[in-house]
Amino acid sequence: MEWIATILTAFCVIWVRMAFHYLGQYVFLKIVGAPVTSVVIKWYKIKLSYSYWNVFQQLGVVVTGTLSNTLVFLFLISVCHICQKYIYCFPVSFCKIIAWYGLATCLDFLLVNTIDMANQETDGDLLKLYNYYERT
Repeated sequence: MEWIATILTAFCVIWVRMAFHYLGQYVFLKIVGAPVTSVVIKWYKIKLSYSYWNVFQQLGVVVTGTLSNTLVFLFLISVCHICQKYIYCFPVSFCKIIAWYGLATCLDFLLVNTIDMANQETDGDLLKLYNYYERT
């Protein structure tokens, strides 16, 4: 029964990783003032449609997806460390969640690109810069 809970935890954490990836991109687009025309949420992907003007905006979108997951992972590690240092306890189940989130963060770019390639998505993170240069 424990391995089923571990598999379920892994899938949930991988989905949360995807949500933070695209949330980071969305926040970046709002900060730079790019109009986001639509957000389509599917169980395996979140599709952001937006207008872009220059290569730095596209580069920022590609970088902030992975960077947002890294920042969330660093926050989780810090919480675990502070709890262990000052309270002397941290639940084992939360440690497993942090470990799975760390693995998903390390594989973030690969997971996003695998989904994009499986869907034959020509506007995915891997091809954003290539498409920008091709259009200009």
